[in-house]
Amino acid sequence: MLEGDYVRRGAAEFVGTFALIFVGAGSVAFARTLTDIALAHGLVIAVFVSALGFISGGHFNPAITLGFLITRRIATTLALVYWLVQFGAAALAALTLKLVLPNAIETQSSLGAPSLGGGIGPSAGVVVEAIRPRKMGQQSSATDIGSLLAFACQMAGRCGGIPRATRAAAARFLRIPCRRVR
Repeated sequence: MLEGDYVRRGAAEFVGTFALIFVGAGSVAFARTLTDIALAHGLVIAVFVSALGFISGGHFNPAITLGFLITRRIATTLALVYWLVQFGAAALAALTLKLVLPNAIETQSSLGAPSLGGGIGPSAGVVVEAIRPRKMGQQSSATDIGSLLAFACQMAGRCGGIPRATRAAAARFLRIPCRRVR
């Protein structure tokens, strides 16, 4: 991996993120099935990780960068550069789609953005989203926490780079084999 070459790494993340959002959200406007949308996203990720992964690691998603930051596999300054570039590329890709696509297609598909159901306003939507996990009970929260811990363990190379308390919680909760859990 390149040491300290933030401009080159940032450029690779910008190109990959722009392509992912442009093709991914654009596929929603023209796809006939969910499989078409999934293939569009998957192919973009496969192509750009193959082409640019050796430069930047091929994150192309702020959540992936967060996982690497939590597990201390990326420097904080590099993570900040990646986030700045990723959010900028996503905004530019969305703006480009808005300029390129006809209004009828954009309105029909909402470019893949989730929307509220009929009769639910923005403030009610926020309340529903805030209450929903608590209302569904501990199963939802436990599943979310378990998924996060499993992801963090996987990113850290079977738990080697995660703080001891987190490793122990993951091992107990998920019954996953983590080295050095004491």
